[in-house]
Amino acid sequence: MLLREGLATTADSVLLRWELWGTNEHCKNRLLFINGTMCDMRRFTATYQAFVHQDCLVLSFDHRGMGRSTMDMDESHYTMETYAKDCVVVLDALEWDTCSVVGYSFGGMVAQHLCLQAPTRVSSAVFCCTSSGGRGGSSLDLLELAQKGDYKFFKGVVSNSHNGLKVR
Repeated sequence: MLLREGLATTADSVLLRWELWGTNEHCKNRLLFINGTMCDMRRFTATYQAFVHQDCLVLSFDHRGMGRSTMDMDESHYTMETYAKDCVVVLDALEWDTCSVVGYSFGGMVAQHLCLQAPTRVSSAVFCCTSSGGRGGSSLDLLELAQKGDYKFFKGVVSNSHNGLKVR
């Protein structure tokens, strides 16, 4: 069931609409669900309820410029880095230090960047129906970032494969 909803404000004044689903707000099984592009989070209520039935507390939000979140008029702010920072803003609004993450489609690319930018905030991650970006993709090549050593989350976990990222 929907426990509560609210708004989180980004540094550039975008209002991100979020919803918290579960049966007990103090549940330790916390999950951030990051939906795809052009999707309103209300599209996934059955998915949230399935996680709730598995004793999870589910946090979801609408990306900037989508659903019930406000739009940023500066097009340069629509980057994977910004979308990942938006996730942290939402986590901070609920005072979640860490959680599991599920990213669907575009949300999977955002989830990968969240893992790279804020590895201590992610206890585990699932990337559904998504891409790692790079050549032929629509996001920065995460393998290239991981190989630079700037991001610790994927160090020793990511390797080259014919299909992009491969988790060992």
